[in-house]
Amino acid sequence: MKVNKKGLLAFGAMAAVATLALAGCSAGDTATKADAASTLTVWVDAERVGALKDAADAYTEKTGVEVKLVSKDVATVKDDFIQQVPSGKGPDITMGAHDWLGELVTNGVVSPIELGDSAANFLDVAVNASTYDGKTYMLPYAVENLALLRNADLVPTAATSFDDMIAKGTAAGVTYPFMVEQGADGNPYHLYPFQTSFGAPVFGTDASGGYDATNLELGNAGGEAFATWLGSRVRTARESSTPRSRATSPRKPSPPVKPPSG
Repeated sequence: MKVNKKGLLAFGAMAAVATLALAGCSAGDTATKADAASTLTVWVDAERVGALKDAADAYTEKTGVEVKLVSKDVATVKDDFIQQVPSGKGPDITMGAHDWLGELVTNGVVSPIELGDSAANFLDVAVNASTYDGKTYMLPYAVENLALLRNADLVPTAATSFDDMIAKGTAAGVTYPFMVEQGADGNPYHLYPFQTSFGAPVFGTDASGGYDATNLELGNAGGEAFATWLGSRVRTARESSTPRSRATSPRKPSPPVKPPSG
């Protein structure tokens, strides 16, 4: 089946990755090919199925191509995609994170797309994130950012630095002046703004602004400074936490011993 890139781009509110299944369908009779051409199967994580239904209906109305939205578990969709595309059972399109792209390309389960003039409608950072070895494979549909929220009722004036934030929160009498999502094994995603503030991105960039996998900057002087700072924050948090006290019941006094009679 021939890939209709214009049609694919028109499906921009939904699209993420065009798979080899679009261009690599096995040979079959004309009826089978016609049926396949009239339907697009799209894997979507469960949280976005409802939000994309109107976009799918609009695409069908405009092109006559039915869009079948398939709800998938976001935790397993990437691996399912890699396993099923070569067998011909994968979707035409899947939604996914840009940091999947290297693995998808090296496994040969995605085909490049041409953004053409529409590339100007996207943020450069989004297009760069959708590009691998100079070829664009993904159509950006959203850009996520982390945000720092302040309770203005407790701290009316915005902090000018991290230390100022901690000082203002402490002065407000709160138990935790600052909180960031972490888990038992940490969470580098939510710590990345702190890491890069020390001049320590994971990778450097090339002349085009894309990441250069051969230029690892995580272990540079800035990375070491970040690790030292992070360690100091952990120690400070442990030292300032209130230790748990063990409650014990008072020991019941022993009954008086009567002196022997006689």
